[in-house]
Amino acid sequence: MNYELFKLGPRFNFELFAQFQMVGRGCQLSNPQGLKNCSSDPCLENAPCVNATLGYYCQCPVVPTSAEEIVYSGQNCDESYRGNAGCNIIYYDSEGNITSPGYPNGYPNRQDCYSHLKIADATQITLILEEFNLEPPLRDALIFGKGPAIYEVDPMQPDIYELDGDRTSLPLGERTYVFNDTNQIFFYFYSDKNVVYPGYRISYTADVDSCMSGPCFNDATCMDEYYDYSCICAPGYEGRNCEDDIDECGSMPCVNGGNCMDLVNGHYCDCLLGFSGAYCQINDDDCSSDTCENDGTCLDGIGGYTCICAPGWDDPNCQTNIDECDSQPCQNEGTCADETNMYTCFCAVGYTDVHCERDINECLSNPCENEGTCTDQSAMYTCTCAAGYEGDNCEMNINECMSRPCQNGGLCVDGINLYFCVCTGMTVFGFPGTGFDGTHCQNNIDECASDPCFNGGTCTDGINEYSCQCAPGWTDIMCEGV
Repeated sequence: MNYELFKLGPRFNFELFAQFQMVGRGCQLSNPQGLKNCSSDPCLENAPCVNATLGYYCQCPVVPTSAEEIVYSGQNCDESYRGNAGCNIIYYDSEGNITSPGYPNGYPNRQDCYSHLKIADATQITLILEEFNLEPPLRDALIFGKGPAIYEVDPMQPDIYELDGDRTSLPLGERTYVFNDTNQIFFYFYSDKNVVYPGYRISYTADVDSCMSGPCFNDATCMDEYYDYSCICAPGYEGRNCEDDIDECGSMPCVNGGNCMDLVNGHYCDCLLGFSGAYCQINDDDCSSDTCENDGTCLDGIGGYTCICAPGWDDPNCQTNIDECDSQPCQNEGTCADETNMYTCFCAVGYTDVHCERDINECLSNPCENEGTCTDQSAMYTCTCAAGYEGDNCEMNINECMSRPCQNGGLCVDGINLYFCVCTGMTVFGFPGTGFDGTHCQNNIDECASDPCFNGGTCTDGINEYSCQCAPGWTDIMCEGV
């Protein structure tokens, strides 16, 4: 088979080969292993890969250059063509129109346009020439056919067509082209430098796998048909999409007042008390199932029974333990624990006896420390602390230094209900003086009071320091040097 690109006459053989570069040369080189999905990332040129009903296809790019566009084609975008800018289009919708450049105003001359139709779920594509008028004979022409790659018209490729002339008035059957078992169609349009014609509009529709959208409900089996589908319903369902649950209660199968509940492909009878069976047809011995609990005695009746309960139990089946705590026998916030025919009180802190009625004297254990005074209260006690102590049990010495009474870096020493400040100006406890005195170290000591600067020097007081401004002719810290 000769797979060289189209033999379209003199213009194509000489000008097109010289003008356009092609990778793959029209050969069907892609998908050599018969790959069916995108798992191997088969698409070149960074093209997105789309899983489709008949296998995958690549959304090959159209790349603009300075004066034209590079159109990538082939199953894996492994072929490329150079076409005129703006007329190389990829169609993905399941129906629409494919038109010539400039339609309906006539196409320009010297056109080379490469377009593709790619429909993911298609299994059959139908084209109809709605309007078609190109300059004959094969001066301007449209070549289209089945497949992701662009092929020449060849007897070995029966689904490839090359058309020109006026075909608008032909019978519908002669203007209709049906492509089976494909989801991709290529189109190549070219025009020469002479007269231009109105061009073409080609409508297309795709028969997609109608079952892909999952139209059948309730585990039904979907059968794809020509532009349609049918559903084989699971037992218990009916309707176009098996959406209707068959009502098995329509025949009213339940007797003796039983309530019928419709199920999938069946029904269930909810029987009144005293009846059983698939259709509530059996009158039960209501005492046969030991319905009276907790040693209650069952007396059978007609469609019912009566239970004589043991002490401490109640309700029709003797299921409920009588709550002896309902009378709230426990006092002073005691917790009542119900038991069978009796109760127990768990007393709150500070109370005792059967019903928690007696207050415990919490001061008997002498809980208050450091000469604090204990006062007994209801279920608790309080301590009145001696001066200098605090806490629930007067266990903590109050830190009078917490208020930071000592100023200017003075060191606070805490005592019992007192404190004193170790101020600057003395060295106590290894704490250096910093130039202050007073009860709270609030007074700055004047270090110049001792007149430390000699020879007429002027003393300036600082914080725990002084400085001497020496008279002319004297130096050193205290103006002693010449």
